[in-house]
Amino acid sequence: MDLQLRGARVLITGSGKGIGRGLALAFAREGASVVVHYNYNRQTAEETMAMLAALDGGGTHYMLQADVSTGEGCTELVRESARLLGGLDVLVNNAALQLNRDIDDYELRYVDQVLYTNFVGYWHCIREAIPHLRRSEHGRIICMSSVHGRRPSEFDAVYSMSKGAIRMLVRETALRLYGTGVTCNALLPGGIRIEFKTEVEGTQTFFDRLRKQMSPEEFEAALAERRERMKQYRAAPPPPEPVAPEEREPRMMAGVLGEPSDIAYATLMLASPLAQHINGASLRLDGGSMLA
Repeated sequence: MDLQLRGARVLITGSGKGIGRGLALAFAREGASVVVHYNYNRQTAEETMAMLAALDGGGTHYMLQADVSTGEGCTELVRESARLLGGLDVLVNNAALQLNRDIDDYELRYVDQVLYTNFVGYWHCIREAIPHLRRSEHGRIICMSSVHGRRPSEFDAVYSMSKGAIRMLVRETALRLYGTGVTCNALLPGGIRIEFKTEVEGTQTFFDRLRKQMSPEEFEAALAERRERMKQYRAAPPPPEPVAPEEREPRMMAGVLGEPSDIAYATLMLASPLAQHINGASLRLDGGSMLA
């Protein structure tokens, strides 16, 4: 099926690695032009740009740095993206931080950091993008929420709060833009295999949490297992194409660990002109883990 995305002008926040990289590659294969955005890690963004160049899908791609936790960063990112692309057809809000802290283990400055990146930044990019998207023939806004926007997490309370807020942001935006031809939807990924999560000041690592929850002996065993898994992971980075069900890693009682490509294909669907009838929706992408 032709999703009619050739020539689309796309801005994807947080697209230097992980899910965002998978999105950028998928749009480029469809012939879209993509702005790859990063804040902390220029190296991974440059790697993504090299991957896009190797695809030769017909689009022209750009790389921009911006801090989307600030109003100035969002404004400049959207403005410069529209200038480079000659307009804007699709905004994908994907950038996010996860500090791995319990609700009583947060300081106010870290709450601000997560909420302003994961939620306020989404709102600000939407606000700045609306004039450009309304000039597009098929304007699209897609926001990455999470299954933890529907259920509490066991690893980061404020992260889950930010993801829950995104679902309402999407509904309010869809109502505001009803009748303009611009749609706004959310995707709710479950566990996705990515290179690594960005660590900033205030981040508590996975191992810090384990150490608090386990005996020294249990911690050392879990640490050894985790190191072996990471060794295997680095030897086989996330594939850009779908992975057969029998080859995926089991996760919880139902579902499997997803790949960036799983999120990318759903994003392409929502970004397509053919998806005009999908608006204000939140689509769960977790391999069925929420059923358990």
